[in-house]
Amino acid sequence: MIQAREKNFLLSLARKSIESHLNSQKIEKPNVPDALKEKKATFVSISKNQQLRGCIGRIHPLKPLYVDIIENAINAGFKDPRFKPLSKRELNDIKISISILSNTIPIAYAHAKDLIEQLSPGYGFTVSKNGYRAVYLPEVWGNFNSKEEFISSLCSKAGLERGIWRFGELEVRKFSVNTFSEN
Repeated sequence: MIQAREKNFLLSLARKSIESHLNSQKIEKPNVPDALKEKKATFVSISKNQQLRGCIGRIHPLKPLYVDIIENAINAGFKDPRFKPLSKRELNDIKISISILSNTIPIAYAHAKDLIEQLSPGYGFTVSKNGYRAVYLPEVWGNFNSKEEFISSLCSKAGLERGIWRFGELEVRKFSVNTFSEN
């Protein structure tokens, strides 16, 4: 479990990474606590005026936690294709959130009702089929009125037909998330 001091370290590291990128500077190599060197999957989300401004991450642990945070902070700020890159004047108006993901767990389901019963707010989910893939973090649940609407939207995000989940041909995985944000 990540302690408060480590969470603050990661949030500060994410902000410093964004600032360094904005100023075309290299990030100073931080003195990293050992607990943050373990490989973990993370997402970094940036909001401005309580609206999403960028969100990038990985669902599989490929790099040490602190390295993933540095890369995802820069990518969320400057490479999320849904948004323009952050500008210097926006820096004081953004809020950074970090999500550390558990390993994903496959969901076996025989039919649509079976899948719907296994969907649960509080968990993130991935869907994939034939190379198409998408992920929703648990925070996204608040945008939907039903589990059916949630999974249909996730399929659409992946570039699949909205109702493909009804036919049992979809790989669905769930994960838990430890999310924390700047004040």
